Amino acid sequence: MDKDKFQIYERIVNIIGQLLALAKLYNHEHPVVKTRMSDVFKEIQELILNKESLVLSESTGVFCVNGQEIPTQDALAGHVAEGLYNLRMGSLELGTGLSLEEFSCFIELLNNAQHLEGEEQIKQYLKEKGFMHIIPRFATYKLVEEDEAIVKEEGSLKIDELPASIVDTFLDDLNKGNVGKQLSVRDKVYRVLAHNPEFLAKVVFDLTKDKDSHEELVKILWLIGDYLLDEISTAREEELNRKILNELKERLLSLYGQKQEKAHWKEEIQKIFTAINAALLLKGFIVLYKKHKRELENVADKISEILKTIPTESQLYRKTKEDLEKIGMPLLDPAIFKSESSS
Repeated sequence: MDKDKFQIYERIVNIIGQLLALAKLYNHEHPVVKTRMSDVFKEIQELILNKESLVLSESTGVFCVNGQEIPTQDALAGHVAEGLYNLRMGSLELGTGLSLEEFSCFIELLNNAQHLEGEEQIKQYLKEKGFMHIIPRFATYKLVEEDEAIVKEEGSLKIDELPASIVDTFLDDLNKGNVGKQLSVRDKVYRVLAHNPEFLAKVVFDLTKDKDSHEELVKILWLIGDYLLDEISTAREEELNRKILNELKERLLSLYGQKQEKAHWKEEIQKIFTAINAALLLKGFIVLYKKHKRELENVADKISEILKTIPTESQLYRKTKEDLEKIGMPLLDPAIFKSESSS
């Protein structure tokens, strides 16, 4: 994939993300949304749709456009990936010949206005609409394109056949607490490993099988927990990493339960994951708080802009000011009331 192509895909994801946010804030019939919808559709047509289809896919936390992985650290890209993930779809394809009306429907799907989920529901919905150029597909792109020898047919990793260099690098980063920092620069295999419960369980078990105390177990599990918790910035990532941690716990309980001399460690594993899950819940609340705080700030900004257009001597202005003071709205621009207070 050349750099120019990647930049085109990144641009497409960003303008779709902007449109999703705008459409969620207003509605699809709002003039601002209609105008922006048309502009974005034209730009995507010029960039790609006149020549090839556009396939957005999401699998195990990896978001791709036409098979090219697109980082989701940016809020706009993350919004698009989260919309696709919430549909419980592998991918959605926009085919050549897509109409503006179909593109508008595509944006509605990503915002999940119809509360649809899964391939069959979405296919039925599109069929009823008569839309032929939005194609839901459950199958997704493989996460690993190079070194296919280490990938099973269904796309999961053969842990025992991994190159030693990858495992050694991962273990070194894990012991140094650097796994989270390295996820954005390592290759795809490494990044998949960092979210693979089977591999993580094997790592923990191998590193502690010759230990007599729980100290190493506690240290390693919290190192894993730390990077999985630290990368959470959306509700989608919280749900995904919660599943990873829960599966990791179950695999570890099974592994240690098979070792007579380590069977008593199962209680310690339960305690550690109880604490990690509490930290996960806390991170989820923080993410939720930040999201609603941003939304509240956006609402406050809009209130500020509208108030600037209302005469200060009007009853509506004074009543609005009283209401805002009652609810303790702290985010309004002080300049709004400046002329009134100085008069």
